[in-house]
Amino acid sequence: AAIRYRDLELPFKVYNVPEVKAAALKWTDEYVSSYFNGDNDDDAPQSKGACQQSVDNFFAFHRPQLWSVDLLGPPPSVDIPWTYDKWSQHAVYADEVSLPVSETHYYWQSGVDR
Repeated sequence: AAIRYRDLELPFKVYNVPEVKAAALKWTDEYVSSYFNGDNDDDAPQSKGACQQSVDNFFAFHRPQLWSVDLLGPPPSVDIPWTYDKWSQHAVYADEVSLPVSETHYYWQSGVDR
């Protein structure tokens, strides 16, 4: 069923997958954070990421350097100087309180250099 949802590009959740359960035990906020702040204890390079702030739960990918405020208005999100630690703490809080869709939302974006 998951492959059908994936092929249709629909969101889905999987349950009781041993590999996913093992990853969840390993990939704690502290573990992931160690790679963003350079405290990891292996030879992997430090990860890079940035936090974006949006006025609500709508998040649109855009290129800030190509965004015309005169033509399009304020950008849908802005970069803010949060660490992964701060973002993950807020993410836990947002889940705990079921942060309303109309409240300010924060997103963590990470990737590789092109």
